[in-house]
This record gives sequence, structure tokens and C-alpha cells, in this order.
Amino acid sequence: MPRAVSAGGAPFVINEPSYTNPAPRPAIVLPVVFPASVAGPSTISLPSAVRKDLRDPYSMQYNLTIEHQRWETGFRLSYIGTNTRQGEWGYNINQPVPDTRLYVDKPRLFPRYPGITYLSNGAGHQYHSMQLEIERRFARGLAYQFSWTWARDIGDLERGESPENAYDRQRARGVWLDIPTHRVTGNIETVIS
Repeated sequence: MPRAVSAGGAPFVINEPSYTNPAPRPAIVLPVVFPASVAGPSTISLPSAVRKDLRDPYSMQYNLTIEHQRWETGFRLSYIGTNTRQGEWGYNINQPVPDTRLYVDKPRLFPRYPGITYLSNGAGHQYHSMQLEIERRFARGLAYQFSWTWARDIGDLERGESPENAYDRQRARGVWLDIPTHRVTGNIETVIS
């Protein structure tokens, strides 16, 4: 099985080699979806299929907080977690299996039709965070608040998103980049006279 060096030796590579199909004698001929006697559209698109027993997604939230006060300062350590279950995601049920065969040689469920998106349940995510906060209310001309948050959100697909490879949804799972791992905030108030 040939392996691509640029993809770390993976047999399935995202990019495609450049190719020109000669017009006088084409090497690749696409299937005829409509009979020659009937004029069909230049491209065909099918509506999405939806699982008939599609369920509503749900989420669970949980937290634990420990607080302590000393030296006119409050200390708080919190764990916050959230997860989503049975999220909706769509995948192409007519996608050929990714392997080393040429695209035209791969069997598909419905060979005369293009991609068919099937909407189903199963996507989800896990969010975990730890928060440390130190706060002093205004006393003797000084008030401050500092906090540090460590957060991690791991998920796959959400709101009908589709994976690149319909046969391997796990490849779409990873750390979401829109949640910063570390966040530090702080403010100080004092009286200047």
C-alpha cells in the first residue's frame, strides 16, 4: 500500500494529485444519471436524509466549589464540567471507502447519485475546567481580584457538521481551539491621594 510522506505515512491523504482528462479521448467518464432523451440539470443535489427516530441532544452540567476566607481575602477553587450527548451530525452514506483504489473503481451504495447526507445522533463533547480565584473586597484602601482558569473542551461534530471521512468519525474528535487552555485575569483598586 503506498504511503504519503507528507501525511506521516497515512494511506488516506486529503489533497489530490493534479490530473487533466483529455477531451478527444477521455480516460475518466462519469456515469449518466439522466437518459439522453430527457434534458436533466447540469448538476444534481439531493435533500438530506434524516434518521426517523432522531432524538433531541441533551447536556449534563456539574460543578464542585471549595471556598475559604483568610486575611480579609476569599479563596475559591472550582471544578466545572459539561458534556453533550446524542448531538446531531451528518455523514455521506454514499461516500466510497477510502483506500488505494481509483475513485471510479470504488463501489458506492447508490452509484448513480452524488453524495447523500444522512443526519443522525451520536456527536458530543466534554468540557472540563478548574478555576482558582483570589478576591479581596475593598478594605483599608485596597481591593483586588485574580483568577486563573484551566479549560479543555474535547468534541467531535456538532449541529449537523459532517466528517471528512464518513467511515472514521473518531478522526474528527479533538480539542476545540476556540477555548483557551489557560486564562489569567486580574484587577486592582486602590485609593491614590
